[in-house]
Amino acid sequence: MNRQSYLGLMVGLGLMLGGVVRADSTKDLQAKADKAIAVAEKTIADVRAQLDEHKKMLATISTQSVEYKEMKSMVSKATAVWKETTKSLESSKKFAARISKTSSPVLAKKFALLATGSANVAQAGAKSVEMCFYFVEAVAAKNTVGIEIIRGAVLSSFDEIAKTREYYKQIKVIIAKGK
Repeated sequence: MNRQSYLGLMVGLGLMLGGVVRADSTKDLQAKADKAIAVAEKTIADVRAQLDEHKKMLATISTQSVEYKEMKSMVSKATAVWKETTKSLESSKKFAARISKTSSPVLAKKFALLATGSANVAQAGAKSVEMCFYFVEAVAAKNTVGIEIIRGAVLSSFDEIAKTREYYKQIKVIIAKGK
């Protein structure tokens, strides 16, 4: 075998193996993103399954209740968080779909990071909404014992999800710039 043929064979083999390695790492990235999305979807489905029950509880609470205005405000915040949660889940799916469609390993990794980050934001949002349910349950049951702790946890979860969304937006900008 002459030198030129040998080099051609080595380059071809390198490209072929490089493609296999890249495909495997893309598969790993896809698997990680898909797992994060599956966890977020399950969390969201679990919370969604509780929605009707908690809507019924809301209807039983007197508008004269001391906690009514606060609870109404929390439910309003939870509704906004829920909308952001579902948007984040959809975004994560869109990013994940792009992982295997790109030929660039660098872009595949960026899409995987964005997909996983969006899925994590979605899961955190769903958990925040679930925390609001605990407050609704306590008010509906007229259970004032521990309500301060529940109130604090709900408000803290809303603050944390807002911070998480803001950090994620900053991360998206950093990833887009390639830093």
